[in-house]
Amino acid sequence: MPFLKSSYDPTFLRFPAKRALVVFVMPFLLFACDWQDQSKTDWVVRVHDHFLSREELANALPKRLSPEDSTRAADAYVSQWLKDHVVLSQAELNLPPERINFEAQLRDYRNSLVVYTFETELIRQKLDTTVTDAEIARYYQEYQRNFELKDYIVRVRYIKVAADAPKLADVETWMKSDADDDYFKLVDYSQQFAAKSFLEEERWLYLDDLLRQVPVRPEDKLDFLRGNKFVKLPDGDYLYMLNILEYQLKDGVSPLEFVKQDIRNIIVNKRKREFIINMRQDLFETALKNNQIEYRTP
Repeated sequence: MPFLKSSYDPTFLRFPAKRALVVFVMPFLLFACDWQDQSKTDWVVRVHDHFLSREELANALPKRLSPEDSTRAADAYVSQWLKDHVVLSQAELNLPPERINFEAQLRDYRNSLVVYTFETELIRQKLDTTVTDAEIARYYQEYQRNFELKDYIVRVRYIKVAADAPKLADVETWMKSDADDDYFKLVDYSQQFAAKSFLEEERWLYLDDLLRQVPVRPEDKLDFLRGNKFVKLPDGDYLYMLNILEYQLKDGVSPLEFVKQDIRNIIVNKRKREFIINMRQDLFETALKNNQIEYRTP
């Protein structure tokens, strides 16, 4: 296929952009204050059968610009529009009609967007997204096999403090203690002195995520977990303390708390799918009942 198969003037492609703007844009700029009143047929520039109307240009520009900024914005928009439509015109001239007929695809895409927007709004208004702990527990018991751990997970207390921070002996005692008073002392201390800390004891973490926070790289993660209940690691200007409260091995079943949010999302998504299926069937049956659907026999 030759690149140019028409009498399209190739000198237009070499026409300087600024000169083109002077020819096409300056008359428009003289009447910038009347943009909103121009009709769609009142065009500013064109490339073959493509026209840029004053209204389209006005709508494309930011509002409340100074005259100087308005002129610059208009020049930039028109320049880019011309470049884009020169290429578009060449494409239309050189491609066979069947290669540039996108009406079916555009129609399908538009229809999909309309339906998706409608269904999303219906879900927002109608769907109950409340999931109780009892529902989550039932789902967990029924589908435990789906929640196999892919890696080691831990529950921990972790704190990173300056090596010269005060009361480090007390911090170590609080880290190891099960007493509520000591836990609250540790929380208060971490808010004042910790560079980093993690004290959400009921929350499970992947071991790898934890190890990225401390200066230790165990060769055998299982040996590390089994051999270390409390770890104190000096490293330069900082001291790291780590209390491993509990751990679970990879390939085992995830604890409920670790997958609770995942299960909640699964249940809500299942409700969404059922809601959409039922809604579509109800609409179809209603349309049939009201004679809104007609089959035409050959």
